[in-house]
Amino acid sequence: MSQQNTPEIFCDLNAKMTENGYLLTRGSVDDLSKCGLTLESAIGKEFLFCDPSADRDKAGVIQDICFTGYVERNQEFGFLAIQTGDLYWREAVTR
Repeated sequence: MSQQNTPEIFCDLNAKMTENGYLLTRGSVDDLSKCGLTLESAIGKEFLFCDPSADRDKAGVIQDICFTGYVERNQEFGFLAIQTGDLYWREAVTR
């Protein structure tokens, strides 16, 4: 699936629970709902996870931090976004 067709889901990168897993939060659930998905139905599906941040590049442009990954249910922490691609910065997209 190309990145342009991959649904974009909010991910709080401060909610890191495992080496490559981030706890899905209310914003994540809201974005999944907009795609017609629940946490349960999203398991195993590929998404573009983004954390709209206050990071700015040298020109002062706001940058989102993103990665590709999938949703997994973790026995200890619940539903996680599992990072499979590298983190990268992208010029913020107006939602």
